[in-house]
Amino acid sequence: MKKLLPLVVLLFTGWALKAQSGCVASASLDVVINNCTSGMHIPGYQQRLILTPNPSDGHISFRFAREQKIEKAEIINAYGQVVIPHIENGLSSHSQISVEALPPGVYFIRIFSENKVYSEHFLRK
Repeated sequence: MKKLLPLVVLLFTGWALKAQSGCVASASLDVVINNCTSGMHIPGYQQRLILTPNPSDGHISFRFAREQKIEKAEIINAYGQVVIPHIENGLSSHSQISVEALPPGVYFIRIFSENKVYSEHFLRK
């Protein structure tokens, strides 16, 4: 049996964000790192959106744990710019999207589904 190292818990508290409009918000965040693996396991948690392969050579596939009605999807770069907007044709709970036109980097896919928005990051090699 593999011996597990204790969890590392990082607490980020007391930070504030100020928007250009002048609005100020504060937040705190607890981050749990489990053995420095590529993922975390939270008992009872089922990942809703799964992206593969990650990193990607040119296509990403996504699937939901449960069937979802997909309205549209979009790809966003690390600067928050929408680089592939309004992907709509033929999307279902198990779909593939071409990202061949994107240069290597970190991206996010945002999927709009029945009054909910899902987001997940991926790497383009």
